[in-house]
Amino acid sequence: MNNLSCILPFSNSEIIPEVMTVDDVSQYLCIGKNTVYELLHSNQLKGFRIGKSWRISKDALNLYIKRSSGLL
Repeated sequence: MNNLSCILPFSNSEIIPEVMTVDDVSQYLCIGKNTVYELLHSNQLKGFRIGKSWRISKDALNLYIKRSSGLL
C-alpha cells in the first residue's frame, strides 16, 4: 500500500465516519485486513458484529491508536 491509498476513503482527515468497516480501518491505518481481524480477535481493538460483518466505532479506533502510541 502506498500512502495515498491509506487516505482515499476519507477525503478530509477530520471527517471520519462514526462507524467503520474492517476495510475502512485497514485503509485508514495502512495495515492489512487480516491484521485488523487479529486486533479485533485479541481485543486490542474493540468492535462489534452485525451478522458476520465487523464494525468499529471511531471512539474505539481512537482509543486503540492512543494506547498503541503510548498516549494512554
